[in-house]
Amino acid sequence: MAEPTPANHNERLRKPRMSIFEVGSGNAVQEIYSTIMSFSRDPHEELLPKAKVTYENTYRLDPVKKYTPDKVKLMIKEVLEDTLKDKHYVGHDSTKLIKLIVDEMRNKVKMFNLKRYKFVCHAVIGEKLGQDVRVGSRCLLDPNRDNFSSAYFENAHLYALGSVYAMYQE
Repeated sequence: MAEPTPANHNERLRKPRMSIFEVGSGNAVQEIYSTIMSFSRDPHEELLPKAKVTYENTYRLDPVKKYTPDKVKLMIKEVLEDTLKDKHYVGHDSTKLIKLIVDEMRNKVKMFNLKRYKFVCHAVIGEKLGQDVRVGSRCLLDPNRDNFSSAYFENAHLYALGSVYAMYQE
């Protein structure tokens, strides 16, 4: 084997080197381009724990869609009429009726698709015996974002009051 001399070393440096994409055939050098794609996935991917998605705060102070008390009042009136139109007051059955009314009001008010609103639904049922009844409620609301709706129903045997309070969560 010949020992490398400085002249041989310089000659080797000037000579173009071939890469894996070049194929030499004699003196002519041809370039060949190749692309490798793989769409396979890791078989253990399903077993790995997924990273928890965290969302940045939006700092949205006002609702995109505001609560409309008139539409909700009509909905409450409709629920009370549909549920109680042919009912008689029975004390031990009134708790079931109240739960049914409140669940129905809550489900229907959620259909209004009001983002970031929390709802409190409240109902009162009483026997109608010729007496006068006043029902009052109080809560702390933000007058710019929060609101409430209530509707009243009565037939010959009972009276009912339904209320929905909407509070915007910033």
